[in-house]
Amino acid sequence: MASAESGDVPTVKYFLIMVAISLSKGVPVDIDCGFGTPLFNAANNGKDKTLKILLDCQADPNVIVNNGSCSPLMSALDCCSLKCMKLLIKASTGADVNVKGTIIAPLVFSTLQGGYTNFIKILLETGAIPNIPDDVSLLFLEFCYSSDYFTNKLRLL
Repeated sequence: MASAESGDVPTVKYFLIMVAISLSKGVPVDIDCGFGTPLFNAANNGKDKTLKILLDCQADPNVIVNNGSCSPLMSALDCCSLKCMKLLIKASTGADVNVKGTIIAPLVFSTLQGGYTNFIKILLETGAIPNIPDDVSLLFLEFCYSSDYFTNKLRLL
């Protein structure tokens, strides 16, 4: 996991090659040792190359970690990594842009962070639903209206 977190691509490749037999026998690449999965940690640190390798090994982009507080997509948003966010969404199984099961929806989070308009635009283009509340009943549109950036955000809709 430290390799995924640090972005040490050659080491991650080496480890993935060495465990190819284990992976082919069903050992999951999504093992969580208490600090999130390797995919979560790569996204959390903006390590897009490492993230791509893990996704190629069928890592689950929709895994929820930290007792329901976060997902790899939310981690990519938190560290402002547009590359990681795009990779997670375009993965074969594709990250859920509405991320049910986490504390806050990606659209609401992006709005609360001061208007990540590039992130909001991609989330909306890939199917994020702005008028459905997240798990704590927060609505994206409510934050658009209460935010200084609301005119830019509403134009995206």
